[in-house]
Amino acid sequence: MCIESNMVTDETSMLNPCNALRTFHKGSYEEIGRAYSALTDYAKANGLNLSGNAFELYHESFNLHKNPKDNLTEVLFPLKNVIE
Repeated sequence: MCIESNMVTDETSMLNPCNALRTFHKGSYEEIGRAYSALTDYAKANGLNLSGNAFELYHESFNLHKNPKDNLTEVLFPLKNVIE
């Protein structure tokens, strides 16, 4: 399950639940494109339709680590038309 929002503000807002593909990227943000490619390749190979924009959750970032190889980022792509 993932969450997405239609609005960007400085205030807290309610987010809508959705189904999503996700993966974790460990390393530099300059290499995060590999995570996006893995998700889009998986969706295509399995007949899944991506919906909307992907988003990232930063579990470990440069704010905590001096070495970019230690960054840990969760990448999520919302899906549409998923039958549960």
